[in-house]
Amino acid sequence: MKSLGDRWITSAACWVSDCRVNSRGKRLPKKLIQGLRVIKYAVSLGHHRSLIWFMPTEDLMQSSFELDGEQLQSYKRFAGDDGIFRLSLGLEDDEDIVEDLQSVLDDL
Repeated sequence: MKSLGDRWITSAACWVSDCRVNSRGKRLPKKLIQGLRVIKYAVSLGHHRSLIWFMPTEDLMQSSFELDGEQLQSYKRFAGDDGIFRLSLGLEDDEDIVEDLQSVLDDL
């Protein structure tokens, strides 16, 4: 099995990914705010720091996206009913980023 770092970290200076949160979506953002030390919980992307932000499916459907029918179902198959996290990796040491994420995820 690949480690978290092998799955998420690339050699690029900045990297953005979305990840699904399943049924933990409502409590995970609060855990991230309280637990992350290297990665900052913020909406802005393209920064030199690593950032993470939770995007609830319902909020996105009411504001940014106007999906219905099959498009909405397709999105929910990808993001789930709770939502997704947007992770933007910055210039910090990759081991520090992995340890930061792992410490919060292990605590769930």
